[in-house]
Amino acid sequence: MKGIGRLVEIGALAEVGGRRRSILWQASEVLDALDGFATRAGRRRLGDTG
Repeated sequence: MKGIGRLVEIGALAEVGGRRRSILWQASEVLDALDGFATRAGRRRLGDTG
């Protein structure tokens, strides 16, 4: 957990979901980069319709 704590401190990870026994972590910059790549590649984002 020390490593995750450090990544949270520097803003590289954020806790999402906040459930006690199943904490989820998210790297928003990585997800944004992947979304950008998918857009450039002509892929739809999750939740898009049509």
